[in-house]
Amino acid sequence: MRANSVTRELEPILKRASAKHDQGSATVEFLILGLPLLVASLLFFVTMHQNGLSQSQGRALAREALHTFVNSANDLDGYLRVGQLIDRYESEKKISLEVKDSEFPDGKLAAGRPMISFTIQCQRYPCISPSNQVSIEIFYNSTDGKRIEIARARSSVSRWIP
Repeated sequence: MRANSVTRELEPILKRASAKHDQGSATVEFLILGLPLLVASLLFFVTMHQNGLSQSQGRALAREALHTFVNSANDLDGYLRVGQLIDRYESEKKISLEVKDSEFPDGKLAAGRPMISFTIQCQRYPCISPSNQVSIEIFYNSTDGKRIEIARARSSVSRWIP
């Protein structure tokens, strides 16, 4: 019975000591396991946001360029206006599209002014003719000479143009 009484006397002391030890253990576990997972999650969500923003910018540029083209007076005017639109986009954007290899739309946003080019394809020529189907592809021209598609859009010319 003496052992039981000693155990009862030491029990509160042991509980306090183990509570302090557990508290330090939780802090160490958070630093070792939780913090790296938190940082990795944060990086993942930031990257996903940037990718979504890149995709959105590329699609918006393609739609706007196509809209500019199909509302032009003729093919030559359309090509010139689309070229001016893309030049203006590149010059006014402090954050531009940057694409690595063929990973777009998983590219990144980065400071700089990459070379953006486009191709326009029509169902029949001249492109600006009633009810003609027109599609545009916007490309990023990388420094190593690769041409990577950013976005594409398709529309038709109004059937009521003169």
